[in-house]
Amino acid sequence: MNAVLDILKALGVNETVFPQFIIFLVAFLFLKVFVFTPYMAAYEERRKRTVGSAGVTQELQQEIDRREADFAREAREVNEKIKKLFDMKQAQALKESNALMAEAQTKAQDKLSAGKKEVQEAYAAAKSQLSTFVPEIGQTIKQRLLDR
Repeated sequence: MNAVLDILKALGVNETVFPQFIIFLVAFLFLKVFVFTPYMAAYEERRKRTVGSAGVTQELQQEIDRREADFAREAREVNEKIKKLFDMKQAQALKESNALMAEAQTKAQDKLSAGKKEVQEAYAAAKSQLSTFVPEIGQTIKQRLLDR
């Protein structure tokens, strides 16, 4: 036993080792009860909440994805309705435009025909008037040629 004590003394262990060990044991038990145990309990609670929050987050993300899909489907349906309405109104406007063009062409043709008729009448009147002036003009030309 003396050999063991000599080895311990050579290592620097003296009679204060037992009080130091008791102080260490008291400090360890105090820290375990008042620090580490509450810390670990709080840590576990936080971990449980975080894991639970991850589940809630995943459920919320699935709900968001579902609602986005619903919104996209409804947006496509509304877009299709708008396109159908637009196409219908465009076809209706094209029909009205064609009817107005046909009416305008008919009116223009009527005015053109009336204008042609007026020109032909004026031409015939001018021709008949000119035929009455031809002998007179011929006499005037003849007179001037002979007077020279």
